[in-house]
Amino acid sequence: MTRIIEEIVSGFPGPVILLDSNHKILRANASAELLFDAGPGQLTDQLTTELFVSNESNDVLADLLQDNKLDIGLTLPSGNRAVVSMNAQALPEDKIAIFLTDHTELYSLRSQAQNKNKFAELGELSAGIAHEIRNPLAGIGASAQVLRGRLQGEHEELLGVILHESARLERLVSSLLKYARPPRPKMQKTLIHEPVERALGLIDQRAEKQGVALSTKREGELPGIWIDPDLMEQVFLNLMQNALEAMPSGGNLAINTRTVSRPAYVRKTPGRRREDASLPKPTQPQALNWVEVEIADSGPGIAEDIQDRIFRPFFTTRSEGTGLGLPICRSIVQQHAGQLLLENLDPGTVFRVALPIEKRSGQRRRQ
Repeated sequence: MTRIIEEIVSGFPGPVILLDSNHKILRANASAELLFDAGPGQLTDQLTTELFVSNESNDVLADLLQDNKLDIGLTLPSGNRAVVSMNAQALPEDKIAIFLTDHTELYSLRSQAQNKNKFAELGELSAGIAHEIRNPLAGIGASAQVLRGRLQGEHEELLGVILHESARLERLVSSLLKYARPPRPKMQKTLIHEPVERALGLIDQRAEKQGVALSTKREGELPGIWIDPDLMEQVFLNLMQNALEAMPSGGNLAINTRTVSRPAYVRKTPGRRREDASLPKPTQPQALNWVEVEIADSGPGIAEDIQDRIFRPFFTTRSEGTGLGLPICRSIVQQHAGQLLLENLDPGTVFRVALPIEKRSGQRRRQ
C-alpha cells in the first residue's frame, strides 16, 4: 500500500507532500520540491515544523488539520514568500497527504492592481493639493518681488530668502504635477539623435563653464522609432543635468547611441546594474531590438546603498533637489514601453535609455 501511495504522490502534477504518523516527510514530488526551492530528495525526513514556516501561524500543520484545508502565506527556505492553498487527506497507515496549490503569482497580480488603484488615487490627491498650493504661492512670490524693489537693507535680504524659497517650492509643485499627472505621449516616428542633440544644446554652455568635456558617438545607422520627442528630450536633459551635478569641478560626459538586441528585461546583479523593478519579467524572455542612448559621466558614481532608492519619489541627495526627476524620467520611459537602466562605472555612472524599435503594446501613435 505504501508503495502505491508513493507512486501516486510522485505522479501527481501539482505539489504533494506525504507525511508519516510523526509528521515527518516521507516523499515530496517534483512539483513540491520546485515550490520549496529544494533539490531531488532534499525534503525527505524533514519535519513539517521546519518546512511550513509562516508569520501567520505558530503551527501551520495543526491549523491545517483542524479543517483539512488552509490558505496561508509561507516563508520558503530561500526567504521568498509563497501564498498557497493546502488540503490534507488522511491515508491508510496513519499517513497524511498534503496537496498544495500555489497562488503566489495570482496574489501578486491582485496586489499590484490594488496598489495601482491606490497610487492613482494618491496621484489625483497630490495633483489637487499641488494645484491649490501653486496659486497662493505665485501671489507670495509676486508680492515679495514688489516689496523687494521698495525696501532696502535687512528687509531686502529677508525678501530674498522668501523669493528663493518660493522659487524652490514652485519647482517642487511643478515636478509633483508632472509626476502625478504625466502627459500622454504624442507619438511620432523620430530619429533618436534629434531629442538628444536638442538636450545637448541646452547644457553645453554649463558644461563648458564647469570644465566638462562633451563627446557623442553614434554607432551605425539608427532607425526611426515611435516616441514623443519632447518628452524624451526632457528625459535626456534631466539625465545630462544630473551628470553635470556629479562633476562640479570638471570631467567627461559621453553620449552614445546604438541599436542593441537583448531580452525585454535585464536581471539585477548586486553592485552593478539596476533596472526598473516594475517591469514585467517573462519566464522565457525573447530577444528584442532596441535603440539605446547611453549617458556616461566620470563623476564619483552612486553609492551602492542608495542605488535601489534613487527612483523613489522625493528621494534626493541634493539640498536643492526635488527627488522627482528620476521618477518622472522612469515614468516617461515606461510610457514608451522602454527601459531605464543604471550601472556604476569605475569611476562614474552610466544611465541607459532603451526604447523599442518595434511598436509595443502600450504605445499609441499620434501624428
